[in-house]
Amino acid sequence: MPPRIVVVGSVNLDLVVRVARLPEPGETVGGGTFARVPGGKCANQAVACARLGAEVTMVGAVGRDPFADEALAGLREAGVTLELEASDEPTGVAVIQVDDEGETTISVASGANAMVAVAALPSHDAVLCQLEVPDEAVLAAWEACTGLFCLNAAPARPIALDADLTVVNRLELETLVRRDGLVALTLGSEGAVLLDDGEELARATPPAVDAVDDHAGQRPDQGDRQELDDHHPRDRRGRAGQVEEQREDGDGIEPVAELGDGLADVQQPEVPVVSQDREVGHAHRG
Repeated sequence: MPPRIVVVGSVNLDLVVRVARLPEPGETVGGGTFARVPGGKCANQAVACARLGAEVTMVGAVGRDPFADEALAGLREAGVTLELEASDEPTGVAVIQVDDEGETTISVASGANAMVAVAALPSHDAVLCQLEVPDEAVLAAWEACTGLFCLNAAPARPIALDADLTVVNRLELETLVRRDGLVALTLGSEGAVLLDDGEELARATPPAVDAVDDHAGQRPDQGDRQELDDHHPRDRRGRAGQVEEQREDGDGIEPVAELGDGLADVQQPEVPVVSQDREVGHAHRG
């Protein structure tokens, strides 16, 4: 049976202009190309989880406007179950400029994403949240979670909860109210590190690639990918869980999702891992 993942967060339509170089303040740069692409950090991660074989439900909000259908196209294509509120606010939009070097400028109008609320969650093994929706929605999802709770704490801001797994970059790490427990620290071209109470458990070094763009117009499985494998549901008082991975000899593991057109499959690097028992779940949750 595939893992059941509920993703709570943002749905956007990305309005992407590609230009030779980004304009200076007050400058107009012509000769660009334009595309409209389904986006939103949460929606992208929901699609990625579904492509990895999970049974995914997306909880969020969109507007009653033509942008909504375009923004939801990727989720529907991936077979994600949608539990969305229809808001009088417009569908969330990100206006993105990308230059020939892959650098970007991004402006976001949250729209309906600011209206996301969580009353209850469907049956699940894990819940995944980001911070592109109000804190109240994230906290409600955390309180309602009966399985693994993963927080991708971006955009960076403090929030008072204790996730089973927190995913942050260097900047976002500085804003965490709590830095104990399991933290996956992403390091850009340097890869990522898994920390447990500040001590390194595992490190991944990525293969060398030519960066095209890490935001606009990418399919979710072209960016960071996360495999959610053996899940251990737990009650809200917490049970002993085990974080256990096995280092395997060889050149790496097979890629878990197809890459976009024109990109070669990239082997994932071998990750050294420590096997360790730890308690997952939080007595103060609920």
